[in-house]
Amino acid sequence: VTMEHEPIYPAVILPADLPPWNGPFPYHSTTDPRDRLPVFYSILTPADWTRYHRWIRFAERLSPLDVVAVRETVTVFDALTLRPGEWLNDRILHYFTDAWLNTPVDSHSSCVAFFPSFFITLLVNDGHMDPKLVGTFSHRNVKSWGPKRYQSLKKPAINHIDTLVFFQNQGQMHWAIYGIFQDLKIIEEFDSMGGGDDKILKALFRWLSIEYKLAGLELDPSE
Repeated sequence: VTMEHEPIYPAVILPADLPPWNGPFPYHSTTDPRDRLPVFYSILTPADWTRYHRWIRFAERLSPLDVVAVRETVTVFDALTLRPGEWLNDRILHYFTDAWLNTPVDSHSSCVAFFPSFFITLLVNDGHMDPKLVGTFSHRNVKSWGPKRYQSLKKPAINHIDTLVFFQNQGQMHWAIYGIFQDLKIIEEFDSMGGGDDKILKALFRWLSIEYKLAGLELDPSE
């Protein structure tokens, strides 16, 4: 398998463009999340909010290094990023996705694989010490990550996973999310700041095409 050979890319549809006439409509911000993305949606009761505010007041008297959850070692400092106006950090995202994956399988409407926030950072050498490597694609950096996800989901290969979700840390100030929806044949960026940079979309397609080749399969960019 030629890892670094750049593939032919599918068409990139920008936020203001219409999708191809014969293709499915991507998920978009006007879609009710209760219908399309229930994993990211839940209803909080007044009792939930009361308990939350009570804990926030209590946590401000604790050491920031105190551990509040063993999984992913979530500390008080991490948990306080749940306050309004704060930037969620990696551990909170990893705790949420790990907790969701460990719920009973029959509660999942589809098979979803979440990748840690630094996957994209490594995939495109974001922040690499060598300036010549910054922004360059490297499957080698993440080659073991896919098989570990497939194994944890008890799936034999990547084509058996419906949805793959990736988080991108943008300057320690903002999160963007990328989804590969294999049933719709769409790789999409979700960015409340607008987004529109196709570099990561292309890098994810390139990674996906390599993962398919490793499984003895082929991706058709025209689809």
